Amino acid sequence: MNPLRRLARAEPPLIDPHAPPAEPIVDRPLHWFSLYTFWKTLPITIGLVTLVSLLPGVIALLIIIAFGLFYEFGEELPFFLKETVLQDVIDYELQGFGPIYDQLRANRYHLELMIVIGLIAASWIVVRTLQWKRTTYGIDREHIWIKGGLYWKWERRLPMARVQTLELRANWLDRLLDLRSVEFVSGTPDRSVATIRLAAVPTREAVQIQRIMLDATTGLLGEDYSVFLQHRESVQLAEISTRQLFAAGITSFEIRLSFVGAIAAFHLFSKSVLKEWRNDLIHWFVNTIEQRHAFADLVDFTLLLALMFWLLSVLTFVATFSRFQLQRAGHLALIEHGLVTRRWRAVLLPRVQAITFVETPVQEYQHAGSIRMELSGSHQKSLERKMLLPSLPREEALATLERLFGGAFFDNISRQLDQFHRVPASGRRMYSMFWVYRVLGLTTLLIVADWLSPEIRFEHLGIAAFASLAIPGYFYGRRQFTDAGWLLNDDRELIVRERQINRRTIICPADRVQWRGVTQLTLPFKKPGPATVVAYVAASGKVDGVGKGFVQTGWPVADGRLRIRGLPRTEADSLLDQIGPQESQPLFRPHVV
Repeated sequence: MNPLRRLARAEPPLIDPHAPPAEPIVDRPLHWFSLYTFWKTLPITIGLVTLVSLLPGVIALLIIIAFGLFYEFGEELPFFLKETVLQDVIDYELQGFGPIYDQLRANRYHLELMIVIGLIAASWIVVRTLQWKRTTYGIDREHIWIKGGLYWKWERRLPMARVQTLELRANWLDRLLDLRSVEFVSGTPDRSVATIRLAAVPTREAVQIQRIMLDATTGLLGEDYSVFLQHRESVQLAEISTRQLFAAGITSFEIRLSFVGAIAAFHLFSKSVLKEWRNDLIHWFVNTIEQRHAFADLVDFTLLLALMFWLLSVLTFVATFSRFQLQRAGHLALIEHGLVTRRWRAVLLPRVQAITFVETPVQEYQHAGSIRMELSGSHQKSLERKMLLPSLPREEALATLERLFGGAFFDNISRQLDQFHRVPASGRRMYSMFWVYRVLGLTTLLIVADWLSPEIRFEHLGIAAFASLAIPGYFYGRRQFTDAGWLLNDDRELIVRERQINRRTIICPADRVQWRGVTQLTLPFKKPGPATVVAYVAASGKVDGVGKGFVQTGWPVADGRLRIRGLPRTEADSLLDQIGPQESQPLFRPHVV
């Protein structure tokens, strides 16, 4: 088949419900293309496949390096390239190799040094190639395993009963070679030990692996999940348009800052005209800091930087969830999405711990939202692994949720969302003054810093503008109070709604709650304030923040947590007891499956 046609062709269905049972795979050797995963720890091969995937950038880089070598070791550049941006780029590209080359020429042992380095690199490649050659994998109805080793034999086994999801992924280079990367995910939080990953598997074999998983996990379901087995047909449930994706990505904030990314951006802005812009920006920033009345300029710079990252986050969200499709085949939810890198995910529906309905401000205006699922394991640190539906109308999304689970869980949820228990009026002050106290506290710190240090002077207008943020903070707290609510229905399904920037409605069986607690602020000589009830399902955890490398802490993840603020203490204690296991009702859904 023509490679371009192979790249553009429609993808085959991952699971055919009418296909006969698939044969087990026993001690299958790794595909030759997965050899790069064994070599990539060598510095000269880091990111090789990633670079090839970004083919236009690689071609441009090769052209620049070719011109650079011609300019440095051959004749002069052609006249039409002299005194151009390309010449400046070539000069800069050779600055990194120039000092190393000079040192090697000046060192009389450079030949011996190069021989030693070459032998180490060659030995590493040989050893890693032998390890790749002796690594095999297999899958049957009981286990998924991978084993290998040269002198020390090793083997990893993942019981099929502990599989949470099966994920297939393919960038355009994988699709050109008709390959897929396959990853089994279990419930262990650490992804490095919770998964078995195969970097390159032929597409036909990847489909066979999913068929084995479908047949194997069917026998693991108990009678309480028999509703999933009534319909083995593959049913198309939802498709998402690009317009809906933009509405959902407004507040997704998919871009994450990192130290390595900052270094890469700094290096990128070191080339040609960008280098001058970078230096001018640094000088302007330093001079602005040194000025006494620089607070307004710093705010403008911060807002501009935040706007750039916001635009990148929206584009990242749209590219990640483009061409989104959701199907159901028996007890599996089949999710497919991705523009450049295509992803296929098979999720065992009985493993879902909770469902979250998220409404961005734009989606809320359009009466729409996105549905995310909570699974135990390493899923909480990846939005793409949590996403069930990026955007659908509110009524259609909840109806799709009922069709997806076939009435086993979350039945009649859409008709019960209007029956919330509201937070009592006594808790209104806790919501409305939450941000007011914090803004006024930071304003006080700015005033004290301005008064104590003559070197740091803030504009009084800037301080007043910052203090005025308490006004929208007050109304934002009132809006949070209006949206807050909860419900524990007769089927012991706990529904909690709260607002951060987005409005979130999290739904989970009460039997899936791992732990629960209550907090209350008590100050000396004052009446205790309202209480807060907090409960977590198995998927809860913390997302690493930008300061993870300096302070061992993180931002609490919103999904997987059920929180109700502003309750009287007696009502909070009563709700806490109701969420817990009830002796009169048997646990028909285990805590973790």
